[in-house]
Amino acid sequence: MKMLEGLRKYILLLGLALCVKGWAHESITTEARKNYLVKLQESNQVLLANPAVPVKAKTLYQIGVTLEEIRDLFNQDIISHGAVKGLDSNLLLTELARAGFKLELSPKSACTCPSSSTTERPSSSTAKPHLPTTHAIFY
Repeated sequence: MKMLEGLRKYILLLGLALCVKGWAHESITTEARKNYLVKLQESNQVLLANPAVPVKAKTLYQIGVTLEEIRDLFNQDIISHGAVKGLDSNLLLTELARAGFKLELSPKSACTCPSSSTTERPSSSTAKPHLPTTHAIFY
């Protein structure tokens, strides 16, 4: 009798866990989308104030880190579904482009990368041939 009750509880908890996992599939939620946009807008405000060089460098770094996080989430979505899916993901992609942080789908890797208009590309003579030139290259 006690064993059946324990088994029922286990099955119930397993079923609930699977349901929660199904609900939590969105890689970008409404809250995350809003937080990313606020973070980028605040960073833009700092840059518009013409800050000192160390502050500007730190702000540009923060923008890069934020865009890298977003890019990774989009890439996870593409790997899972073959495309950027979900209302919040698509809204974020549109709002990023509107704010000047356009991310584009790479034709070679089918993953997102910074737009060529928003990223400094190394010259072809300094870029290593096996590395994509759309990403920053550090030696």
